Amino acid sequence: MTFEGMPPAITPSPKVNQRVTYDALKFQSIESKGNVYDFFEFERIPDLQKRVQVTDPVQVFGPLITQGSFTILFGAPKVGKSIVLFQIAASVASGKDYGMECHLPPQPVLYIDVENKDQTIARRIQDHDIHPNLIRVKLRMSFDGNIRQELPNMIATAMEMHGAKVVILDNLSYFEADIEGDTHKETNKFLRPLNALCQAHGATIIAGHHRPKGDEGPMTLKSVSGSSEYARRCDAVVGMGKPDGNTQARYLVQLITRDEEPVNHGGNVAMGHLEEVDGLLQWVYTPAGNCNERSLFDGEPGAIRVGERVLRMFLDDPDVTPDEITDEIQCSKATISYQRSAAKAIAYWQDNPGATGVEVKRATGVDDRAIKAARKHLKMDV
Repeated sequence: MTFEGMPPAITPSPKVNQRVTYDALKFQSIESKGNVYDFFEFERIPDLQKRVQVTDPVQVFGPLITQGSFTILFGAPKVGKSIVLFQIAASVASGKDYGMECHLPPQPVLYIDVENKDQTIARRIQDHDIHPNLIRVKLRMSFDGNIRQELPNMIATAMEMHGAKVVILDNLSYFEADIEGDTHKETNKFLRPLNALCQAHGATIIAGHHRPKGDEGPMTLKSVSGSSEYARRCDAVVGMGKPDGNTQARYLVQLITRDEEPVNHGGNVAMGHLEEVDGLLQWVYTPAGNCNERSLFDGEPGAIRVGERVLRMFLDDPDVTPDEITDEIQCSKATISYQRSAAKAIAYWQDNPGATGVEVKRATGVDDRAIKAARKHLKMDV
């Protein structure tokens, strides 16, 4: 493979024996089956310094995803990955910011969709003004070849057809369903050509992927479903999660990046929420919501969770209305109802310190979940 604009490889001396044996080193005799110049590409570092101009990474979705990278965005089913992937596609196609800054000019984007039905897409965008640069690509179910094997070549061809440099793939989990035998080997064979598209052609590929069922709490690279090759063969891994006690809040955490220093946002999380903006459902960054991911699950110091903020509003004013809460905090009706019940239990316990959980339930009409939340707030034994 030769990269465009790269000087020719160092010319070999005619005296160099390109088929090397190791008898002189007392190893078992090994003879190469190929030419070393077909295998390696050589370049002197001073030549690389002259050829490559160092620039800051170009933001595609804030600093979390940058141009020319192969990025995996993963999370549990139904957490909102497809919503984020679609809004990134819409942002790049139009050159406008959707939730996070996009520094790319308007350009064609291939949105390869293997999961969503037509009605799902139509319902998600409603009457939003989508730029015609955004091209949805669907797999033909009649194709009888090896889809995983053919996909990289087909993507490269489609990119050339439409002049696209940005590809959204929703999602990778679809292509691992029929993997048999050595999972790592098969995954590696699948991912390497996708990474090569980014390396050789300057493409930006953003692919969705799942988080295994039952994997809960703070995310690590092991939280990426399937083979560990997914984390090794891409340039960046971004996890999408949902904190405890809130149905609308979502956070993004960058677990690895090879393009620049990791983005930590004051903790290791960029907080946001799902919201319909101008008719398009999308993830909206909350500037005041940065925190450490662990604090979203086990109460360690960090940003106050949305549910706790709602609870504090009820404790400060038991008569506060849901509209007054949502004017200040983006949250769901379920969160408001749950925290109202917890506040009732807390207030009763504060007035009746010796009451049992059964007595509190009977007096306030709240459920066991609210009792548990009240005990936790009052630092009682749960």
